[in-house]
Amino acid sequence: MRLGIAAAGLLSACAITGCHGYGHLYPVLGPLTALAPAPVYTAKITLTPNWSKPITVGAHANDSVGKIALTLANGEQFNGTWKQVYQQPGAMNTASDPLASAWDAIYGSGYYSAHVLGAPLFVHSDMTGTLGTKLTVEWYEQAYGGNQNQRLVARGIAKDSKGDVFKLVF
Repeated sequence: MRLGIAAAGLLSACAITGCHGYGHLYPVLGPLTALAPAPVYTAKITLTPNWSKPITVGAHANDSVGKIALTLANGEQFNGTWKQVYQQPGAMNTASDPLASAWDAIYGSGYYSAHVLGAPLFVHSDMTGTLGTKLTVEWYEQAYGGNQNQRLVARGIAKDSKGDVFKLVF
């Protein structure tokens, strides 16, 4: 019973303040990979509460927008909004994704078509940093297995206007 009360309190606090998580950007292609050691950037990702739908845990399938903030090693800051590209499990994104080749370069040939396209939660964000760098970030979440053995896979990528491609790890 105490666990139920604690969980309800946590969900209520999350709904009021917005949930957030962190990810790290690791450069895998481009000029930053020549630096030793290559820089690792931290991203703070926040869910914006959606008051019209029930609170969910996990993939946050009922939330379709949120905030993302990054600070690069050179002090450049990015603040933007991510949005869910498509919302139905198995739905295909008919728009051409300019980062499809980056997904395949990081995770293997055909990865975008096999895993990302049609994922129930796929989000995209375009941001401009305080020093003018443009950054595009995408990630998806997919649940595998049954109710008792379910595991959530979340993977992502980013690409900047300087030719760097990053692996986003949660």
